[in-house]
Amino acid sequence: MKKYLFLYILSILMMSCQKLAKVNLLSPPSYNLNSKEDVKEFIKDHYINHKGQIIGKATQVELEDTILHSPSYIFETFSLSYYEGENTYIGSHHIEIVDGYPKGKYQVCHGGDTLKSISYKDGNYSGFLEVFHIDGNRLYSSKFRKGSGYWKDFYPEEGVIKEDGEVKDNYKHGKWTYYSKTGKIDSVKTYRFQDSVDIRYPYCLFNKTEPCY
Repeated sequence: MKKYLFLYILSILMMSCQKLAKVNLLSPPSYNLNSKEDVKEFIKDHYINHKGQIIGKATQVELEDTILHSPSYIFETFSLSYYEGENTYIGSHHIEIVDGYPKGKYQVCHGGDTLKSISYKDGNYSGFLEVFHIDGNRLYSSKFRKGSGYWKDFYPEEGVIKEDGEVKDNYKHGKWTYYSKTGKIDSVKTYRFQDSVDIRYPYCLFNKTEPCY
């Protein structure tokens, strides 16, 4: 009797594993956020857990009755694009989320051209932040290490600096200066870690203050 019971349980587990394997073979879904309303809907349907994973709320509800857990099944894998601009310049933001974590390179593109890029490593912005004019000329390049570095962003059409300031552990820190399209200073702000202004995309979409959309 115990032998048959063991074989029955083993067959159920094998079926479950096969089901999970099929799920993992599916192409990752894409979220195309074409407006601020789309972004708000995305934020409403997702949250960031204590490990920094971006998780769909509906996925968590479905998991309540799941017996066999696999990280690749629990956390969504998807690509995320956000298109910005209203009657002005339009750019698209691209990042891939794997098991709830942003992976690879974050890019802002216009057509087939890259306007801004920086890579993720272990959940942090790492490597070179590169910013380009819409004509392809490099405007700025600076190395980030473990989420820390000096950030500069530009208006892509004008080639004029938009904002600059220090980043520590992926958050705005210290003095930041913001500029108009004519290059004049609009405002200056000083940030503390308690302000929690995350600069990473797409985490910055969830910022309570200064969300990046």
